[in-house]
Amino acid sequence: MRSNLVKQIAICVIIVIVCGVVAFLIKGFFIEDGNDEFSVPEEVKDKYEYNEFQIVNVTTEMLIQRYFVDFKSKMISSPREAYDLLNSETKENFKNYSDFEIFIDNNRDQIRTAVIQKYTIQNFNGSDRYILLDQYNNKYTFTAKAILVYNVALDFDNEITSIFE
Repeated sequence: MRSNLVKQIAICVIIVIVCGVVAFLIKGFFIEDGNDEFSVPEEVKDKYEYNEFQIVNVTTEMLIQRYFVDFKSKMISSPREAYDLLNSETKENFKNYSDFEIFIDNNRDQIRTAVIQKYTIQNFNGSDRYILLDQYNNKYTFTAKAILVYNVALDFDNEITSIFE
């Protein structure tokens, strides 16, 4: 019984010594003498600028353009994602996803070439609502819940709404 205890203690001592040697070697390899900071070679420092932030002031126009371009690209490249972004009223107009795909196929040229002609901003129930009109008089209403978290209402009936008059 006593010999088992001695063996276990000896094994633990050996493990501690081996860990200490390994830690000493690692410290000597990665950390400069007399300095507790990791050493980074100058060529790495010059190549990669770290701990720097570039601050960009995002304007409302930039945000609106981002929503518009993001949704247009999703309609062309991944219609399922675009369909998931539609609000419930717009989804009811399409009945199902297949109808939405048919809508995209029928309006593909307009979707690709659409650019924002007019926009207005409204605050609705604590959310910002961006209402956009393209050159074909198609209306897109983006309701932003947070930055880049939005849903969309579409109106491609080519009727100019009174908001823009």
